Amino acid sequence: MNHYGVISAGDPQTVAAGAEILRQGGNAVDAAVAAAFASFVSEMVLVNISGGGIATLHLAASGQNVACDFFCDMPGGVYDENRADFKHVLVDFGAARQPFYIGRAGVAVPGVVAGLCALARNYGSLPLPTLLAPAVRLAREGAILSAAHAYIAEILMPIFTDTPESARVYAPQGRAPRPGDCLRNPQLAHTLARLGAEGPDFYYRGKLA
Repeated sequence: MNHYGVISAGDPQTVAAGAEILRQGGNAVDAAVAAAFASFVSEMVLVNISGGGIATLHLAASGQNVACDFFCDMPGGVYDENRADFKHVLVDFGAARQPFYIGRAGVAVPGVVAGLCALARNYGSLPLPTLLAPAVRLAREGAILSAAHAYIAEILMPIFTDTPESARVYAPQGRAPRPGDCLRNPQLAHTLARLGAEGPDFYYRGKLA
């Protein structure tokens, strides 16, 4: 029996990850999870592994509609202005300059890893390491930056180059990346591989957390 699917995403490399999983016999949830993880590399100027999301599913067998909320949550604790790593940078959009607040104190508790892993566990058919394999490969070998994402990257360079560690990923040649540049993130590849092997507890309660 032939299986057909349609994948919509923000980059062809994201689509390719989902299509690879469909060719391996995965279902629509498997493909969506794989594509989402791949987007953390292929579309990393817009999305990342520390974000959040939602998913809506229609289960054909039962006719049931399911909504999954795995958006970010506010961190707890008391905000100490004198100790917090929290500041703003100005981002130039041409017609206007807008302050963006960055730093560790501005980071929400991410939900996307828990959500995607739960989707794979509850509604997918392939093991998590298989679903993460395209993203691991992209992060290790590099993703080709599209013209649209290069444009966004140039605008957001004040954020991406605020720390040396971030600059090494987003501006490896000491400048804003250009269309066609290959951006690698071997540390993310290692994280994704460990996540596939150990599951979401590695991200939220293990060494990485």
